[in-house]
Amino acid sequence: TLMRSSAASDVYKRQQQEVGRVAMDDKIIDYITRLAMASRAHPLLRLGISPRGALAVSRMAKACAYLHGRDYTLPEDVQEIFADVCAHRVLLSQQAKTQQSTAQDVMQALLREVAMPDAAF
Repeated sequence: TLMRSSAASDVYKRQQQEVGRVAMDDKIIDYITRLAMASRAHPLLRLGISPRGALAVSRMAKACAYLHGRDYTLPEDVQEIFADVCAHRVLLSQQAKTQQSTAQDVMQALLREVAMPDAAF
């Protein structure tokens, strides 16, 4: 069991290193930043996405790209993981609660409201 655990740990560490090498263009970083900033100004949120939350989006977008077999991220990677990574990191406003909006709803609205970067990197 110890050998198997050690081998699994080695694979996990190698995959973490590979994900860390996935490229992220400045346009993607800017997109993540704009999403976070928009969350902080959104009327349905009392507390938006923190800088640490934006870093989590960045890391998960890289992991998403890696799982899709790419060594570079796309705006679609950010969109795929954004709501799941961020919904638990925000606080809804009273207005959102009155409208029965969920954090997932607001995250999806942010994805619709914040323009994606051009696909040509």
